[in-house]
Amino acid sequence: MEETERELMNQDEALKIKLSYTLKNLGLSAFEQSAYLYLLLRGGWKSAQEISTNTNVPLTRVYSVLKQLAKKKLININKLSNPIKYCINDPASSLRFLLREHVRNLNDEAEKLDRMLEEFIKDIKFPERPHISNWEVYHGEGIVYKSLIPSLIKASRREVIIVGENVSQTMSKEFLDEFYKATNRGVTFKCLVPPDTKLIPPDPFKILKRGLGLVKLTEITRRYWAKNLFMRQNELNNITPFGIFDISRVGFSITSPVDGRYLVTLVTDAKDVVEDFYKIFQTLWESSTELEVPNILAKILKIK
Repeated sequence: MEETERELMNQDEALKIKLSYTLKNLGLSAFEQSAYLYLLLRGGWKSAQEISTNTNVPLTRVYSVLKQLAKKKLININKLSNPIKYCINDPASSLRFLLREHVRNLNDEAEKLDRMLEEFIKDIKFPERPHISNWEVYHGEGIVYKSLIPSLIKASRREVIIVGENVSQTMSKEFLDEFYKATNRGVTFKCLVPPDTKLIPPDPFKILKRGLGLVKLTEITRRYWAKNLFMRQNELNNITPFGIFDISRVGFSITSPVDGRYLVTLVTDAKDVVEDFYKIFQTLWESSTELEVPNILAKILKIK
């Protein structure tokens, strides 16, 4: 009889491995898994002796193991039989009950760890971590206007600052798309340009039709102008074009000393560089003239 039992157990080895993994994740010990799987796969009422003989659970441990399984509602005990016998409870309901209990215990443990972590953060003064500044170099105006600036706007959550005469070139389809999304999530835009800046793109209707659309641009201007959309004018003598994003990253262009053509655009999160550019912007902004109307939209509508 013993050999027959062992042969049957060997036939179910693959299934046992799969089920053991599940039971382990539900919090059962190795002995509890072994005893439970034996009762599950063999069925019927079994004595502690039978369970110990046909599993790796020592007889000295089998009673405590079975007691734990009963506590977890996985098995039932017939205390009227002699010897006492054990039988599996309905797996579908009992295992789901065990899962709920396991999840509750995990949540309790997670809350406990969260409280411990909060206390740890309050009690420990962490040393300041050194910041390694990152510098990025971009060649070509196409990459800057169609990829770099839109990606920096996309990552911004508070404020975007644009300074320089290249506003019309900046207004690519990609820029307008990210500009629209950013204003809707509450990002503030500040643009500072010289008085003689050409605010109209070379082909405004083509850009608006393919990109943002005149309706969306009108909606943005009507809804956000003087709230989180601002444009001012300043002479900007000898000021290189630059942008500041969330006061954490700055991008600025290096121009040729001969013809003023853009050579490269640099982007960095170096704190001292960003702060220097922000101070420059604040000084220029305070001494600039505020535009009374949304100039870009107004001029586009006049053209139309």
